[in-house]
Amino acid sequence: MPHPRILIIEDHPLMADAIAVSVQSCLPQADCCFATSLASALAQLASHQPWVLVLVDLNLPDSQGLDTFHAVCQLRSQGAMLVLSALQDNAIKEACVANSVLFVDKALPSHAFKRICLKACNSHPLMLTTSCTACGIWRKTKPSLLNPVNLKACRLGSC
Repeated sequence: MPHPRILIIEDHPLMADAIAVSVQSCLPQADCCFATSLASALAQLASHQPWVLVLVDLNLPDSQGLDTFHAVCQLRSQGAMLVLSALQDNAIKEACVANSVLFVDKALPSHAFKRICLKACNSHPLMLTTSCTACGIWRKTKPSLLNPVNLKACRLGSC
């Protein structure tokens, strides 16, 4: 079974890496992919494999604000989408509400960000399975157990 794919759309490498580290600390099985421009993001979103979560910074080198938002919304799969922004723009917040997208302030503490990412991913069908932390075998799990700290190794002889 494929690992859940997370797309991080962020043009600042340090910020993108920090987001990936935060995501992988609560979803270690996640495959984080990166896009540094809208063009790159749209190419990746057009792939046929599902994205469990799309995290997007709206201010990119080739697109800004609501233009970025609407372009990404049009191509996103059934997975969750989070807008990461330091801007307190009511038009963006209203667009997020209207499109079932979460707005996350970049000033949010990392523990709160991780909790939001987990909650956003919990309803995706791929996230209702997870791999054993010891042997990597995939098995069904309850969404509340997605945090790997709560996962117990399977009881197979190899674990």
